[in-house]
Amino acid sequence: MKVLNYLPRNMHFGPAKATSIDLCVHQQSVRSEHDILVVCDEIAQPFDDVALRMLSAGSRKQKLQQLKSIVTEFQPDLIVVQQHGPTAQNVAKFFRAIPVMLHRHNFEDVAKLSWFKKWRHQKRYEALQGLIFVSDTCRTSFLAQYPAIKTPLYTVFNGIDCSLWKADADKRNEILFIGRIEPQKNALPAAEAMAQFVSQRPDWSGCLVGAFSGPDSYVEKVKQVVAGCERLSVLDGLPHSAIKERLQEAKISLICSERESFCLVAIESFAAGAGVVSTKNGALPETIGEAGVFLKSLSVEDITAGLVKMADEHQHFAALGHQQVQKFDLQQTVHSLDDVYRRTVG
Repeated sequence: MKVLNYLPRNMHFGPAKATSIDLCVHQQSVRSEHDILVVCDEIAQPFDDVALRMLSAGSRKQKLQQLKSIVTEFQPDLIVVQQHGPTAQNVAKFFRAIPVMLHRHNFEDVAKLSWFKKWRHQKRYEALQGLIFVSDTCRTSFLAQYPAIKTPLYTVFNGIDCSLWKADADKRNEILFIGRIEPQKNALPAAEAMAQFVSQRPDWSGCLVGAFSGPDSYVEKVKQVVAGCERLSVLDGLPHSAIKERLQEAKISLICSERESFCLVAIESFAAGAGVVSTKNGALPETIGEAGVFLKSLSVEDITAGLVKMADEHQHFAALGHQQVQKFDLQQTVHSLDDVYRRTVG
């Protein structure tokens, strides 16, 4: 079966700046039993181990015309649009003879939408042959917002190839915060708690790794906390391969997100042998299970207490993480995704 996987704008399908969505699509495409073609915006250095076509810059209409030429040549049995609902609707209108699915990687917040816009969104989704969600939590949230929707809904977890990960035999006493430096990820209280923790434990260090995507004033506050602690650092723009190496060496992975629809960092941390300290919201309990330490709150004191518990019980939680990550092994998750594709095409 031929599947065209379409990545709309604001993605970066390459090893240097890949988002979590890009990483998941790449891994799924490499391991799929189907004939996968990825279509994305043009970038300088894309992944080179999957069939790929890139769209040159242009308007939405111009890109659809480019996509039309690719579809005519490739003749897919199914088109899967990643993440962006309006794009999926436009593609479905443009290629009426081909089944189109939407693969959602986050929650949809319709609380502030008028009844008309919510109705319009539902009609958009009903024009598709199915929606795929990355967690049951995400799917349940969507269904609560659109209880009358008739479109088939599926859950397929994101996965990683566990065979490509290893825990460093001599792990460093280091805490990693991997996430964008912004309020939604709570990078500031994370930095403050990490600074407090390493001041109590002089044989430990910490590092925040992520794009400086928050307001300048917020990013500056994080930098000031880091500057005030010699064993704390912050890095922007590390490629995924470098982040992977750091995770495999570190003992603790700190996640302070407001809301996660899945959290790839959590399962990567498990595969790397790092203990996970995390907020307990969104799909994080579903992803982490009993294998991590959940924070009571986002106060500096509670985050620090979570880090202390993990530092003292790292070996125990690392063993639980090793068991938990098996649920998300790529071989299993890709098989589930391939099955959804098969059922949709019939």
